[in-house]
Amino acid sequence: MSGLWVRIVTAAAGLTLTVGVATACGSSDSTVSAPSSSDAPVSSSAPASSSVSSSVPSSAAASRDSSLPATAPQDTPAPSNFPGGAAPAPQGSKGAAYLAELKRQNVTIPNDPDNSIAISSAEFVCSERAKNSPAAQIRTFVTAIVGSGTTDPTAAAATADKVIAAASSTYCK
Repeated sequence: MSGLWVRIVTAAAGLTLTVGVATACGSSDSTVSAPSSSDAPVSSSAPASSSVSSSVPSSAAASRDSSLPATAPQDTPAPSNFPGGAAPAPQGSKGAAYLAELKRQNVTIPNDPDNSIAISSAEFVCSERAKNSPAAQIRTFVTAIVGSGTTDPTAAAATADKVIAAASSTYCK
């Protein structure tokens, strides 16, 4: 008889939990509220299908959009200390020799149209060699840097070896 009571209590607890979760999800005491100038109610639930539809009428959306600030990119240059940029890294004669060596070995680094990844890799190799970092550590980092656009780990490691050799013989001097 005790097995029957355990099943009844378990079923009652499950039913209570289900009802509690269902009421919590449908409750209107949410701390999130829509703006007071909204013309239509906005639902916080996700759409049931993969297509996205708007619950706001187009006239309300148009009136709301007119008060938003412009978000188009401006034609202002990046600050001088900005870490990225479209200009290639400065190369000088050692950079040109390094890039020529990579080209001679048919080394291409994916997603590096301005050679900034190649130059950064060479600078990394030289700085780590100056610190007497272990060769395996340097190879691991250079493989990650130059192999970010490939799915073949063997090819990435081979490219890293060529980048390290070229940097050591031309750029680090």
